[in-house]
Amino acid sequence: MALGRWLAIVTACWLAAGAAGSTYNFGISSPRGRVQFRLTRLDDGRLGYAVTLRGRSVIEPSPLGILVDGVNLSHGVQVDATETYRVRETYPWYGVHSLALNHCQGARVQLRHESSGQAWTLEARAYDDGIAFRFVVPGAKDQVRVPDEATAFRLPSGSVVWFHDFEGHYEGVHKRKAIEEVAAGEWAAPPVTFQLPHGAGYGSITEAALL
Repeated sequence: MALGRWLAIVTACWLAAGAAGSTYNFGISSPRGRVQFRLTRLDDGRLGYAVTLRGRSVIEPSPLGILVDGVNLSHGVQVDATETYRVRETYPWYGVHSLALNHCQGARVQLRHESSGQAWTLEARAYDDGIAFRFVVPGAKDQVRVPDEATAFRLPSGSVVWFHDFEGHYEGVHKRKAIEEVAAGEWAAPPVTFQLPHGAGYGSITEAALL
């Protein structure tokens, strides 16, 4: 069994790969270079990431990772290997476009949790209108594992967000708040829509392909 899902940040290859080890220096750019995804190491030793659009911050350096059976696999990891790839495909679609374009630069980063030895993979993609990432944790056929989220989305100061909670439901009335007004621990159901400061654009945080 493998645990994985796609988390996407949608917004209206720069590539630098460091040597394998505990130091991270890795990033990918979208095909036209508009959107950049950078993998970082935070000051507390956790895996982190940041996203920019045309050089402006969309997601400031934030924790990136997954908990499995109560263990944060992103805290104290080393990079074993990296593999980059490109996707360019089209398929028919019902909606505002009759033909959908799936065009991105992607990377698979093979990681290892140092204290437990657990190997896992971070897969990230950069599109010209957003980024997506997922975690793949291998397991045995009959093995039951308990995953939980260890990723945060730190929006720039001055951003405005629209969201609703999902306590007992999955639909609700959206609230509009400045990011500074959102309390720690406040629930927000995806998609979470936000407006960046200084007219930099809008974005949305959502998820797909839950496995």
